[in-house]
Amino acid sequence: MENYFKQLEKYNEEKKEEIIEDCCNNKKIIIDEPKNIEICKSCGNTEIYLELIQDNYITQTNPKYRLTSIIPYSFKYKHLNRIQKWNNYSYKENTALKSYKIIRNLGLEFNLNNEIINNAIQLYKKFYYQDKISTRNKIKRSLFIYCLFYFAFNNNFFDIFEKLKINNLTVIHFNKAISRSNLNEYFLQINMKKYIQLIEKKYKKIFELKQVIIKYNELLKKNDKFNTNSILILVFYKLLNITNENDEFFNLFDISKFTLKKIIKN
Repeated sequence: MENYFKQLEKYNEEKKEEIIEDCCNNKKIIIDEPKNIEICKSCGNTEIYLELIQDNYITQTNPKYRLTSIIPYSFKYKHLNRIQKWNNYSYKENTALKSYKIIRNLGLEFNLNNEIINNAIQLYKKFYYQDKISTRNKIKRSLFIYCLFYFAFNNNFFDIFEKLKINNLTVIHFNKAISRSNLNEYFLQINMKKYIQLIEKKYKKIFELKQVIIKYNELLKKNDKFNTNSILILVFYKLLNITNENDEFFNLFDISKFTLKKIIKN
């Protein structure tokens, strides 16, 4: 036991040299007994708090206690957080595994087959380990859905607006997730379904959401100087093959004829 504590003390001293940032000279210490730490109000430096009496020190070796409760070293909260996030492989791996499980559950909820779900997980894995993934929960969850939507799009298309709504997500969250993925495919526009219904009512023509998304993304890449709603209107103009400048189409949307004609011309 004595040798154990000597080795532990040596280990702690080595760790101190690596990560300790000295507390400021203006020490204002608060002892937080439940958490077993001392906190400096001035600089945020914290230390594990141990009463230096033999009985207490031995009882801290009880396996029911956290390991950190027998390791007296100093650290900054932020510094520890960075170590945990960036250098701790098990933390990153465990986070990834939780994400894979969520993707699989979402895929099953969407009635997607195992091939699509597995491909979606592999795609997310690529994003997670190679690219920067947002830590904001809604954007991250939108990325889960995007990975599924990406592989389901051609043969197992589902109403993405409906799925986002069920999961308390918005088109803005979804588009941000796409931007973070760097794939830049299948962006949405908030008025897509609304305009589909509007066109159906006025022209008795039904356009599928999938068809509109494809055309919208095609035009989005070519017309980045216009706002997204204008580009969506242009989508229906082309799908309807409007040729008459006096067509009722020009009165359907909350946009001036001059602006609409300018968009069409470009």
